Amino acid sequence: MKKTLASIVVITIVSIATLVFSTTKIGTFFRGKTVNFIIPYSPGGGYDLYARMSSPLSENT
Repeated sequence: MKKTLASIVVITIVSIATLVFSTTKIGTFFRGKTVNFIIPYSPGGGYDLYARMSSPLSENT
């Protein structure tokens, strides 16, 4: 049981560290470029509203 729990903790820490360090590379790759999001659902729906609310956040990064 302890060995399994320790393995899960190690895998979780390695996964989180990988995600944290990879986001800096992604941010520098897209800097200064235009990214177009295509929302394949009707205007005024839930996905459209979510995309419109989250677009200012992606402009700042």
